[in-house]
Amino acid sequence: MEVEPEYHLDKEGVKKLLLEGTLDELLDCLDFAPAGVIALVEDLAIELDLNDHQKREAIKNKLGFDVSKAIEVKNAREDGATADKEEHKRRVVKEESGKTETPTRRTNKYKVVG
Repeated sequence: MEVEPEYHLDKEGVKKLLLEGTLDELLDCLDFAPAGVIALVEDLAIELDLNDHQKREAIKNKLGFDVSKAIEVKNAREDGATADKEEHKRRVVKEESGKTETPTRRTNKYKVVG
């Protein structure tokens, strides 16, 4: 695979490097790329759920950034957001007490005079 020099990598180039590039190409990128490209590597590794264990380890060893842990956190947040949405949709039904009385006012504050 022909990869662009690290200084010219954009989002698509980094995505291609992570998904199709060799481990050596990624290591070169981690050694020689500017900070903006390194930030893209970190972000896209999480976004793409990078499944190459060797590449995850290379990123962790070179940058001190644990892609595996970051993906776990991302998935936990997504699961939590889903649970929150479901919780808000829940409706509580009052149990019938067996009474069929018409409700009456408990105070005179709002009593209709007329």
